[in-house]
Amino acid sequence: MDRLLDETTVDWRDGFGTLTDQDADELEQIVRNSRDRLADGLSTRQQETLSELAEIEGDDETA
Repeated sequence: MDRLLDETTVDWRDGFGTLTDQDADELEQIVRNSRDRLADGLSTRQQETLSELAEIEGDDETA
């Protein structure tokens, strides 16, 4: 009940910027690697799909 009636306002910005420079750099590298892997995977799937479509169009006389 006390918690609900407490009129103290909490600054939502508290806690921002608490990473050390080393931790921030490591996190940035992890995100960069993750994005690179995702992009590589998408590119590979796109190439495979285009190859399959090219084969289907080549075999299909109605295409």
